[in-house]
Amino acid sequence: MHDDPIQSHGLSELGCPPSMRRTVCARGSRFAVATIFVGSALLLVNPAARAQTCGTYNQFCNSNTSCDDGDPCNGTETCSPPDIIRFCRCDPTPPCVDGSVCTQDICTITPRGIVCSNPPVVCDDGLFCNGGECCFGSYGCTLCVPPPCSSGDLCDEANDRCVHCLTDADCDLDNYTCYTLHCDSVLGDCTGQRCDDELFCGGRVLCDSIQGCRPGVPPCTASELCDEAQDRCSDCASSAECADDAPCSIEVCDPNWFTCRTDPCTLAFRTPVDGAVLPVGEMVNVTGLGPRGLDLVLALDESVAIDATELEALKSFCVSLVQGLLPFASIGIEARVGVTAFGGGSRRILDLSFSRQTVLDAIEGFVQLDQYGDNFDTCIGCGIDDASANLITNGRTGATQTMIVITNSTNELPLPNPAPHLAGALEAAAFHGQTIFAVGVGSWVGIIPEIDQIATDVPGVQTNFRVDNFAALETILNSLFATLGGINVYTVDITMPDGSRPATLVDENGVFTLRPWSMLPGENTFTAWINTLYGEKTASLTLLGVYPCGNTCGDLTGDGAVDLRDVAAFQRCFGGPSYSAPACACSDLNGSVGVDLADFAPLRSLLGQTTANHPPDCAKP
Repeated sequence: MHDDPIQSHGLSELGCPPSMRRTVCARGSRFAVATIFVGSALLLVNPAARAQTCGTYNQFCNSNTSCDDGDPCNGTETCSPPDIIRFCRCDPTPPCVDGSVCTQDICTITPRGIVCSNPPVVCDDGLFCNGGECCFGSYGCTLCVPPPCSSGDLCDEANDRCVHCLTDADCDLDNYTCYTLHCDSVLGDCTGQRCDDELFCGGRVLCDSIQGCRPGVPPCTASELCDEAQDRCSDCASSAECADDAPCSIEVCDPNWFTCRTDPCTLAFRTPVDGAVLPVGEMVNVTGLGPRGLDLVLALDESVAIDATELEALKSFCVSLVQGLLPFASIGIEARVGVTAFGGGSRRILDLSFSRQTVLDAIEGFVQLDQYGDNFDTCIGCGIDDASANLITNGRTGATQTMIVITNSTNELPLPNPAPHLAGALEAAAFHGQTIFAVGVGSWVGIIPEIDQIATDVPGVQTNFRVDNFAALETILNSLFATLGGINVYTVDITMPDGSRPATLVDENGVFTLRPWSMLPGENTFTAWINTLYGEKTASLTLLGVYPCGNTCGDLTGDGAVDLRDVAAFQRCFGGPSYSAPACACSDLNGSVGVDLADFAPLRSLLGQTTANHPPDCAKP
């Protein structure tokens, strides 16, 4: 029987949607499954429908034989009723139908006849969250185990469990007024912490029992970093965050202020990068960054404690110093000099200038003024403040910033305690990386500790001087020239890889360029050094020269084939540097500047093959 009406009927007539061709149905439905052929087995699920269905149903007939459809599984067909017009009728009780909706009626045709089996109907739909299904009485498949999750819980079908949340949206914040929550996918529960964290960087977030979490106002701006450990805002946490593109300067994060500041640059090579591998014979232009000389401000005491003769001696000393530091009137890559005067206050005499004549004119035209009230007052801190501002405003990035403070008085002001002003000025100068040389004129005890306080402590360098009178200032010139002249440089001393030592000019941006160099095999090391206020600075650059290989990968001999002759060439180079011979350059298949087992692996895979690649791109054939 192949045109079974039950198979053509929709299952919706039997209690389940047509798409369900297995015993799968929502709980609570009463249903029967349509007839299904499995090999030669016939599944009979709805016995009532089955009893009215056979291959010859309602055909005209004249005998029982004419009604037989040849299918023993649907019973014996008869020709009835016994009147003038007779029709075929199906067997009302076909074999294998046990009359229960909770079993499957399976009829299997075998050579020895039919075999009946009535296994139970499988009602379980395999879903965890909708409970358990079973077959019950005349109802068929129905819900017999309630859904597992109680009211208020959610069902996690993927993991067969009941949980409190599936997503963050399931965390009811109304029940946790002062908590910030999220859904933990492992625990299946809402987790979090109270929002009143008392953290400085969060602006002291607080919890209000009525309004809930009230976020505070973050104390730091968008450009600042917040230091929770110290409860403060800062510009930086490390010097790496202070770097900029300014030539010949090193930006550092001040460890006390946590603010970026610029230190005088150390010596550094710029191009090529250290460790670069270049072909032997290639011409290389090495460049670097050096210091841009000295920026110096002379801070001169002009209080009335200095008489006219002493003032002329002071000016004469400054002229001699400038003439030694500014030997030419037009060269601006060495030292620049500015002048500040201080008494009861301070005044700017000259901004930083590289012109020797301009600086000399400013010094020689310097006239002592009485414009600060009591002329006996000496505000050394005022002079340091103005000199520092001159260096900050007019100084060059990368230049060593220095001031020389010359006074014959202690720090005095018409104030109960002038010391904090001087301490603040010294702290600001140190913050900006400025070095102070202090010169005390006179022999009384009071000036000695103050000069020591003003002078910057530089290991191995004398920064504090004391002379008996202004005429004796000339005796410290040589000491100042020895120190300041060492940093007033515009050349860098270089040692080339061949041992030659050419002097190299530094331009106005602090950049120096070496003469072109032809790469030698192996290490090519360049060394540079300069003298600075803080001692000698050195830098080195090492480039590696290797023999280039124009052959394809594995073709060490250059004969166009990868064979045992190439293996023999490889063995001769094995364990040595790739620049020892042209064949060894071709043996360095991975570009490691050495011939080793890592190169043999691709060589072995390339035997008998060809490739378009060249060393060191030989990882694959």
